[in-house]
Amino acid sequence: MSNIFKLIFFSLSILMPANLALADDVWVGEVTEKALECGISPYLIEQLKLSEGHAEVEEQYKVALLASLINACNHGLPVRPFELKLTEGLSKQVHPSKIVVVMDRMRLKYIEAQSILEAGTDNDDPELLTIVGDGLVNGVSGEFFSTFIDRHKDLQAPRFSIGLEMASYLVQYGFNQSYVNDIVDSYSIASQIPPSWRYFIRVVIVARERGISDLAIKDAAIKGLQNSGSPNDVASLLGFTLRNMRGQSK
Repeated sequence: MSNIFKLIFFSLSILMPANLALADDVWVGEVTEKALECGISPYLIEQLKLSEGHAEVEEQYKVALLASLINACNHGLPVRPFELKLTEGLSKQVHPSKIVVVMDRMRLKYIEAQSILEAGTDNDDPELLTIVGDGLVNGVSGEFFSTFIDRHKDLQAPRFSIGLEMASYLVQYGFNQSYVNDIVDSYSIASQIPPSWRYFIRVVIVARERGISDLAIKDAAIKGLQNSGSPNDVASLLGFTLRNMRGQSK
């Protein structure tokens, strides 16, 4: 039996007697109450409830999708990233069974992120968990995050989270990891850090499109950090400008 049907069977076995069709009271009963306790968006619950389904199995998938969100909550995970993944799948008309499989894999990555953070920082901050979980889902290794945390765990908030997310985006984009470490080392000792460094990846993307090497980007980034500059300052050093960088401040 596949994971999706195991999940459906488990969800339904809790919520209703065997061989009974799924009724509307499921949505106003235990499952909805638990979803709301977890902080799952009431709008999303209603969206699932009202989504069209022409067969009983479609109704069962609705419960399975909601059960996936509740399962994340039961593991102490932030539900927002899972809500976004579910909404994305629905908007793209992905079959519910595939959405549940993706969310199940995502949950396992976020549980791994929990373990990494607990081992390295004893910190279960939802923001950090989301950064590490998202990175793991998108191909960043657990070893990279463990090493980052070990080397930079003494950084104060929000510098730690900004640096962590910056590094994760760079690795996801395939930026040379040795250069990522060099940039983060300079970042960690810079006297002032604009929050826009979280999105330094934007500079990297534009620079690569212009044929600029990772080495040149890394050298410009380190120079910018040494001067307490922003990513826009790094872009200027590389010969172009960026506008409307989120979190920009001088």
